Amino acid sequence: MFKLRVFSLFFLLIAISLFIYVFYKSEIINDGLKHYYYFKYYVISTFILILSILFFFLKNKLKEKFIISFGSLVFSFYFIEIIFQISENKKKSNMSRFDKSLMEEYKKNNPEFVTYIAPSNFLSKKNKYLPLSGVSLKKTFLCDENGYLAHYRSDRYGFNNPDKNWDNKIEFLLLGDSFVHGACVNEKDTFRSQIEKLLRGKKFNNVISLGYSGTGPLIQLATLREYYSKVKPKTIIWFYFEGNDINDFIQENNNMILKKYLNDQEFKQNLNNQQKILDEKLLRYLKKEVTNKQMNIFRRSVENFIKLQLTRNFLEGFFYKRSGINQIPNDYERVLKNMIKFVEKNNSSLYFVYVPSKRRYINPKVNTSELFNYGKLIELVKSNNINLIDLNIDFFSKEKNPLDFYPAHRDGGHFNEFGYQKISKFLINSIISNSK
Repeated sequence: MFKLRVFSLFFLLIAISLFIYVFYKSEIINDGLKHYYYFKYYVISTFILILSILFFFLKNKLKEKFIISFGSLVFSFYFIEIIFQISENKKKSNMSRFDKSLMEEYKKNNPEFVTYIAPSNFLSKKNKYLPLSGVSLKKTFLCDENGYLAHYRSDRYGFNNPDKNWDNKIEFLLLGDSFVHGACVNEKDTFRSQIEKLLRGKKFNNVISLGYSGTGPLIQLATLREYYSKVKPKTIIWFYFEGNDINDFIQENNNMILKKYLNDQEFKQNLNNQQKILDEKLLRYLKKEVTNKQMNIFRRSVENFIKLQLTRNFLEGFFYKRSGINQIPNDYERVLKNMIKFVEKNNSSLYFVYVPSKRRYINPKVNTSELFNYGKLIELVKSNNINLIDLNIDFFSKEKNPLDFYPAHRDGGHFNEFGYQKISKFLINSIISNSK
């Protein structure tokens, strides 16, 4: 009897602590910018809290059965986590050595190589300037989904381009997130590089990519406004990734600097004149992050184990909201209209490329118009008379096995080298056909 009472109090204490932790992460650490992500954890923690209160009113036999069932469930989850941790050991060991190399490199005043850093890392901070790209003129490591750590040498503004391209006549400007950035392939296999190969022999065959990982539609609008005048391209190809662009936009729309791009069509930070300041800011951030990671590597490993990090990541690949993202905010259409006005003002043409998530093809049963608000988004683009290339319908639906264009392992969510090559060819052929 006494043991059951102690367990009841312990269960209640754990439930309250879990709810407080979720609130702390959502509202304090992330300034309420990630409600879409923490909503499910609010639901789970609230359910456990209610369950812990009801536990007090159960009969002792039911309490004993509950403890056995609940204990078995918890044990199973941690057993699965241990298996995932073992399978990750080799990769973690390699990355640990890489992090140590980074730490040594960042001790230098002028490091020879860096990692990319997403602009989203600065959204919740007070900034005089909000960076929209990475460190300039550095060998930059990106990510690993194809069996190697993809890298490139950044240009004068921190993007993934040959620096000389900024001095040439530009035919196409690419805008988007990690897919346009080049995740997770080397520079020669990116959309930009593949499209340039297809344009060889043309009068103007240079392409500029303003794509960067961790960006959504509002940062992309800001990026175009900041750097467009340097190249004045004939055609802008704007990539939309259904997996996270709306959620990214919700966070971005809470940032005071980014809201100015939405509310004032003339607003600019003039970042092209501030690259030295931006590089110093980004290098300070990277040095701090890598140092903290090395100092806290054991603590983070323990925390991730307690939080069942790898198990949760695995389960989220199977169980997610049918829509996949929040509803499309009203302000998102304002981004579309701002983009249209900017493009028309500068006498360029705009193509909107809808990039589907790999999830659609892992489980074809969920490939519907409801997933990721796909149908509504497509209708919104069409209603604004934007040239649309829907890769889900126009490209992937005509392929026997869409997964051929992605890395073989389940975690690889970007395209592989073959995917970038074939989709680049399809895009250019579609745009050329449309312009005739």
